[in-house]
Amino acid sequence: MRKTPFRWIVALLLFCAGGLNYIDRAAMLVAAPIIRADLHLSDAQMGLLFSAFFTGYCVFCFVGGWCADKFGPRRVFAVAAIFWSAFCSATALMSSFAGLIIVRVLFGVGEGPMGTTINKSITNWFPRDEAGRAVGFIAIGQPLGAAVAAPLIGFMALNFGWRVAFFATGILGLV
Repeated sequence: MRKTPFRWIVALLLFCAGGLNYIDRAAMLVAAPIIRADLHLSDAQMGLLFSAFFTGYCVFCFVGGWCADKFGPRRVFAVAAIFWSAFCSATALMSSFAGLIIVRVLFGVGEGPMGTTINKSITNWFPRDEAGRAVGFIAIGQPLGAAVAAPLIGFMALNFGWRVAFFATGILGLV
């Protein structure tokens, strides 16, 4: 029996993290009608909430890459995952539009380093002739997470409330 090389365990962990990352990211979209009704938000305010995430995200894609080069992808990914999970959970504590905007920007800051940190991990762990397979395998986790998000978040939000859905996904990220 052949042993699995450790680098593929790293790939599996990155696959799982990518899936969870996209579940967290999609939670606002899935729970939007319930949040909108609960907090009496307009369509324009919901649009701003969706955009706020990407404000933090796009800036920290670059910052995450720089940090991954300087401090290593493992450290950066760990800090980013803790950060994004904390702000995903913090979403559940918000009861105003202003609070949600701030939390969504900070949530984006936490998720921003993910892509660049994954790429740095692949560069560090995989020989060039396996890098494409590693990218392909790890990348599957993200759309899989997005696909799982709708039924999972929808079920939690409808049965336990939207706040529970955000809190639960944030806790999963910390684990």
